[in-house]
Amino acid sequence: YISFLDWNLLTNAEYVGLDNYRALFDDKRFWNSLRITMEYVSWNIPLQTALAIFLAVMMERFSQVLSIIMRSLMILPWLMPNVVVALLWLWILDPSIGIMNEFLIAIGIGKQSFMGAPDQAIESIAGINIWRHVGYNAILIFAGLKTIPKSLYEASSIDGADAVTQFRKITLPLLRPVLVFVLVTSVIGSFQ
Repeated sequence: YISFLDWNLLTNAEYVGLDNYRALFDDKRFWNSLRITMEYVSWNIPLQTALAIFLAVMMERFSQVLSIIMRSLMILPWLMPNVVVALLWLWILDPSIGIMNEFLIAIGIGKQSFMGAPDQAIESIAGINIWRHVGYNAILIFAGLKTIPKSLYEASSIDGADAVTQFRKITLPLLRPVLVFVLVTSVIGSFQ
């Protein structure tokens, strides 16, 4: 309703119809913002989901003690306050004293601006978001893996299925509800 009004909270609202939408679609900044957001989401979602699936499968293959340690370590970034994460990554990616640039220099790559370079900023922010949320998503997928009966894997290996076939034909289809939840919450979070 408010989108059809010209209203600045201090004066009476005036009905303007679709004028606000016309102005929005004619605004180049809107289209640029939408393009940048889509670029960020396209970096974030596939990498985060694939890495979370990989980590969840690895956790399931570890011993119980090692799996508990891994889960504890992976949830820590998600539990950190936003301010702490921002300060941590500003320090790591600092162009002059950041430890990431020290590492890059040590392996023969020059210093990078990361957040200061227009061609690296989106990828850097996506990388930080992936680091922060991949552990949480991996734990959700790990919980979904625990619901899959082991008898299905045993029966398929008797039938001659290898690990890749088991993953494609058993694991992924039975993880569909968890993966839908992970993807929906990740996409919503990325667009925010």
